[in-house]
Amino acid sequence: FDLANAPHVKYRCKNGAKIKIHQDREIENCTGGIVWETSFFLATFLESRGPRNLGWSKFDDDFQEAQPSKKRKGEKHSAAPTVLEVGAGCGLLGLVLAQLGAKVVMTEAPEAMSNLNHNVEANKAHKKLDQSLRPTAVKLDWTNEKDLENVSKMDSAPFDVIVGTDVIFNTKLVVPLLEVLHTCSHEKTTIWLCMQERCPDSHAKLLKDAPAYFELNDKSSQLSGTEGCESA
Repeated sequence: FDLANAPHVKYRCKNGAKIKIHQDREIENCTGGIVWETSFFLATFLESRGPRNLGWSKFDDDFQEAQPSKKRKGEKHSAAPTVLEVGAGCGLLGLVLAQLGAKVVMTEAPEAMSNLNHNVEANKAHKKLDQSLRPTAVKLDWTNEKDLENVSKMDSAPFDVIVGTDVIFNTKLVVPLLEVLHTCSHEKTTIWLCMQERCPDSHAKLLKDAPAYFELNDKSSQLSGTEGCESA
């Protein structure tokens, strides 16, 4: 990805908003300091679907009309889908989805939180962003029960949509990630994972273990058929 070495990455949303992301290659023991190509691809793909189709929808051949999820505590009915991003890195994907009209919670490991918070703060006051839907950033170590409890008890939880890019890279973290996804979802949640096969063993373990938690569908062809994602 040509922009990985640049100090900043810019993304122009479909609504005209320009997001500027600061990268921090000095972060240690974490890959969340740069924008990965898969983050750009999934942002572009989900923008093409639109805010009402972030989850399983008429865009999908096997779609069946679902009942709306239950209202969350203290929440009035809202058309804004709630989104959890795991392994948010620099925050590009989550910030794009916020501009799309979703209520977004971005999560990362402790090492990457400073840069993620910087990018969220720098972009959340954008004039094109609905200020009632300002995104937030929260620490989430997938192996930390307290972190998971904190996220799963947020007002936005359980989430309508969960997204993650390049989050499969260590066999020891596959099951903890699946537990996070399951705990933070409801029966109608759609989870989008976009990744390169960086660790074949981890990828194989995900495909082996995930069916115990979720129904799996491969949308690779739909992704690569989206304008701007042809090289995906």
